[in-house]
Amino acid sequence: MVKGKVRKKLGQEIKEEKEEVKKSIKKWWIFGLVGIIVVFLILIALYNYQQSHFKYLDLEFSKIKMSSIPMSYAKIPLYDQNGNIATYYRLYLRNDPRDLEDVPINGQIRVKEKIVMASDEIKCEDANIAGAQLGDFWGSILQVTQVMAATTNRTLANEKEIEYATCNTKEILFLDSTVLIFKNGNTTKITQEAKDCYEITVKDCEILRATERFILGLYAHTTGQEIN
Repeated sequence: MVKGKVRKKLGQEIKEEKEEVKKSIKKWWIFGLVGIIVVFLILIALYNYQQSHFKYLDLEFSKIKMSSIPMSYAKIPLYDQNGNIATYYRLYLRNDPRDLEDVPINGQIRVKEKIVMASDEIKCEDANIAGAQLGDFWGSILQVTQVMAATTNRTLANEKEIEYATCNTKEILFLDSTVLIFKNGNTTKITQEAKDCYEITVKDCEILRATERFILGLYAHTTGQEIN
């Protein structure tokens, strides 16, 4: 009888120990699973943050939405005569600047206080937005004082008595201005054709990609940075 009771007690103790081990394993398994989930969520949060906050050139960009339109946003410091930050220019781009690196820039982009723009061939829905982007950037960052519309069609210029623009070095008429000529082409690209004359070639109405790349190139070259 005594031996039977001892065996029964030992069996009960062993059973209880096994139950405790099972509970302990289950508890640590739950803790481990929760830990993995927490780490996973942290990694997702970091990834999302890195995707929505990034550095391009020397600017800190953030991905935001304006009226449900995705934008890339950065603040450009503007300095006073003493070299102190006076205010910031808020740059809004429809495109991620990193996605514009396939738009080649051939040459160094500089602009004078007067700008002549000709875009006879460009009939795109976003042309007005692109023009407004350029005008706002020029006026705020570079203090451009005058923007003049022109045509690349000499006959039309004579008939309508409007300005004629070309990057042909033998015909350039605006020595005190920067000339931008927009045209259609098979590849969206920016090419410096003369000292102060640029051709902006637009494929399939990629006018916003072209102008935003021009803005980034202008900012980079003005601030002494390289742009890929």
